[in-house]
This record gives sequence, structure tokens and C-alpha cells, in this order.
Amino acid sequence: MLWSIHLDGGPRRVNHAAVALNGAIYSFGGYCSNEQSDGTEPIDIHMLNTSNYRWKRVYHANVTENENSIDDTVDLDGGDGRNKELNKQLPYMRYGHTVVEYRGKAYLWGGRNDEYGASSQLHEFDPNTRLWRLVPVQNRFPPARDGHSAVVWGHKMYIFGGFEEEAQRFSQETYVYDFPTSRWSLFNTTGPLPLWRDFHTAVQIDGTMYVFGGRSDITGEFHSTRDTYDDRLMALDLKTGLWREVNVGYSKKPNGRRSHSAWVYNNRMYIFGGYQGSINRHYNDIYCFDPATSQWTQICTRGLIPSPRRRQCTVVVGDRLFLFGGTRPSDSPYGLPVVVDRPTVPVRLRAVAANVDADEDDEPQVHLPFAPAPTPQAVPRLNDLADLYVLEFVPTLKNLALYKFINQPNRTCPKLCRQKVPCCIIDEIFAMTTPNKISTNLEPDDRRVAAG
Repeated sequence: MLWSIHLDGGPRRVNHAAVALNGAIYSFGGYCSNEQSDGTEPIDIHMLNTSNYRWKRVYHANVTENENSIDDTVDLDGGDGRNKELNKQLPYMRYGHTVVEYRGKAYLWGGRNDEYGASSQLHEFDPNTRLWRLVPVQNRFPPARDGHSAVVWGHKMYIFGGFEEEAQRFSQETYVYDFPTSRWSLFNTTGPLPLWRDFHTAVQIDGTMYVFGGRSDITGEFHSTRDTYDDRLMALDLKTGLWREVNVGYSKKPNGRRSHSAWVYNNRMYIFGGYQGSINRHYNDIYCFDPATSQWTQICTRGLIPSPRRRQCTVVVGDRLFLFGGTRPSDSPYGLPVVVDRPTVPVRLRAVAANVDADEDDEPQVHLPFAPAPTPQAVPRLNDLADLYVLEFVPTLKNLALYKFINQPNRTCPKLCRQKVPCCIIDEIFAMTTPNKISTNLEPDDRRVAAG
């Protein structure tokens, strides 16, 4: 495996969600600590052309120039009371949501922002028309949450875990959405349930959902800021509803972590990165789980390995993995203030303010009446990232040659022209080496440490 491309300047996003549609990658929402965002705005979309590695902003066809925000009086969870016929179809800007693909369309569920809290609505996005649709549901939907996972098997979407806002609890339940009937149901399972958790990952392989990692609490379903990180791999048979802990034997398994990424390639599960608060460590390792052998393997890759990070996105297109965004510890004294996973949930933040552990201490800082504002010296800092990495599972001879050329010293375009390199090859080299311009580098004098 080869990390063949590294480009900066893409959308600077954290806790976003992405999916492949028609060979392109669509990234939905997320946040950036350096941006002043309005929670009433519709969710933003960025699309990556996987051929030339160019990002571009995708604008909703539902929105006109005079309708670029959601009305303040809207009941965004119930779907009633909206004053604008077009805007009621739009999801608001959020983070900690999921998005899956079904029959060429993207389905977005859950997530939250600091204006409206968590959502329980299901939205559908058509990449061909750029239209959003609020999916009508025939029965009661799962409680609003963020930090959950979602997989598709057959004609159903399976939601697991997350943090329920109204009940202020971690979840260990599985909910099922049936696309043909537009109905939600609680999946009645048997066997030992996984721990309550959020910001874990889940993938589906041959009708089994594999769940790894996430943040749990030693007290169980309620958040006491005493976090624990489960390193067991749990499997749910989607045909029978049976949970089991996967016996991985003596294979080298990854440490427990949260806010990592997971994907499937050739019927194997891969994970990358993440964070463990108990040891205050960010990861940039790759592990592979093979269901055929029930073994974990740590993967060694070549090329420029991504920096340790969490809250990034990974999407597989063909024989390549695209990794982008996330956040990592700052190397600069003027790094960004971190943004809390749930900055406006009073119950949880009161607990955090009273008893901050190593994990929550490096989450985004919010100034509340019950918590004194931290001094600039006391605020841990993370840098939100705008970079893109491409991992080739099976590098071709051509791509190996391009990689070799790009990484040699003193390469110049005039030299290419003198060697009469075909224009199509020159275009590829430019695409592989030219940064995007969606976002700019952070200025070193941006010191909004105590801005709240």
C-alpha cells in the first residue's frame, strides 16, 4: 500500500461525514474552530473529483439567494412550523452525523449543532439534481443523537450507539430504517450487548456489522467524564440479531480509541487514527481485520503517512482510499482552541467543569456561567486540518513511476517539457502536486484562545 498523494487547501472540517456517489466523494457539514458559523444555515457540501483531486463547493438547488438560512422559528426536530416550503427540506449545519449511500443517493441522519442541538430527522440528497428531501417517516424515529454509526445492508440502514441528547445517555441500542417502507424499528437483539458508547466505527461485511472503539464511561450509560476505551471487536449478525464478541486470538489488535475511521476493502475491515484520552494520544496507525481468519494485522504502508489525528473522514473509491480533514495536536503556540463535541449540553458540561479528565480537557473550550474562562496558557490546542491523502491499495506501475518522479529533488515543469513528456502525464503530475484553494492556511497570529 502506498500513500501516493498529499494535498492541502481542501475544506477544513472536523466531525464531518462523507460518502461516494457516482465516483465522486461528497462531504457533508462538520465544523472548523476558526470559522464563525451560523447554526441556522443549511448544511454545506463539498465534492471531491477523484480523478483530478479538486474540491469544489456544491450548492443546494433548494436554496435561492434570499433563502440561504433556516428560519429561527422552525421546529427542526418535529418538522412542523416551518415558514418556508423550500427550506423545510434542508438539514441544518451539524457535526457528529452519519451519511450512507442507497441507490445512488445520500441519506443523512443525526448529528447536532450548538443552535438547535441534536436531530432525529432523515434527509435524502440527490447528487444529480442537488435537491434535498426531508424523508417522511411512517412511525416514531429513534431519539436524536450524535456520535453514532450507520451501515447499510440490503434495503435497510442500521444505526448503533451515539449520545442521546434528551436522555443525556450513551446508547447501546440498534435501530433499523427500512428504505422501501420508510419505517423505523428497534432491532431486537440477543447475546452480550456492546458497551454504551459514542464516536465508534461500524462496517458491514457479508451481513455482519462489526463495531470497534468509541468512548464509553465506567458508570455505564451516563456520562461522568470517567471515560473508558473498549478494544474488543463486537459483531452483530444482521440476519439473526445475535451479538458476539469476536475472538481474535493472539493477533496484534489495536488499542481502544474513539473518533477514528473505518472502511471495507476486499471484505476486510480497516481502521485508521483516532484518540485515546486515558493516555492522551492521537494515532496514525492502520489495522486490518480479516473476518475469514478472525485476525487483526497492523499494516505497514509506504509514502508520506498522514499525521496522527482524529475526527477525519475516509472513503474508498475503487482501489484507493481518500482521507481528509480531522484535527491533530498543534505544533504551534498559536494553535486553534479546540471545539467541544457537545458544547451546549448543560448536564454534561457541568460534569466536565467539575471534574475534567485528560480526554475532555483537550476538547473545544466553551465559556459558561458555571465554569471560569481558561487563560490562554491553560487551553490545550488542536489544529483543524484541510489536507487530503490518497492511499493506493494496489499501486499500478504508472502510479509508482509518477510517485517516484514527484518525490525526486529538483523536478521542474521545463525539465518535463524538454523531455517531451506527454501533456496528459504533465496534467496528472500537476493534479497530484497542486494544492486546492477551498481553504487557506491558518495565520500564526490568530490567537482567539479566550474567544469562547
